[in-house]
Amino acid sequence: IIILKESNSLKYDIFERLNQGAVQLKPQEIRNCVYRGSFNTMLKEIVTDNEKELSELFKSENKRMDYEEQILKFFTMLSYRYIKTTFCKAMNNYMSIHNNDNENEIKKQKKKFLETFRLVKQVLGKEAFNSYNHTGGRVVRSFNSSIYDSIMVSFASFRRQDIINNADEIKKAIEDIKYNN
Repeated sequence: IIILKESNSLKYDIFERLNQGAVQLKPQEIRNCVYRGSFNTMLKEIVTDNEKELSELFKSENKRMDYEEQILKFFTMLSYRYIKTTFCKAMNNYMSIHNNDNENEIKKQKKKFLETFRLVKQVLGKEAFNSYNHTGGRVVRSFNSSIYDSIMVSFASFRRQDIINNADEIKKAIEDIKYNN
């Protein structure tokens, strides 16, 4: 069997099948092996350089490339208005397309994520991505990936100054939705 350099999808499928052994790899761990390049390196650099900040908002340790996957999800959602396949395949496709982006593009992407992430933290605080689960008369706060997605993409879609100018209103509206809905 000849696997062409361009057939990343096939390489991903084969790698995934080969690694269905005792410890099944998570999709981001497979992407890390299949899509080695400047974009993947950038994901790891963001995590390494900002792990404390990320752990504060993600409310967990970076086990098995969870942070890298959340960051990749951010970029994928910004780029794909209407995803017509599974989200896993959309993220694979994004990694494949951006695998060897040039240095300037990598810097722009890194800056976009970090500025958005820090703006969210500034406006919404350390519980920005928490959901509220009313259980047994108490509120349980935990990281919610869907909340992360909606807040990060929304904040990335507006000018920083507009968000800062309306920070109190934005925070109040988001907290109200999370707590009461």
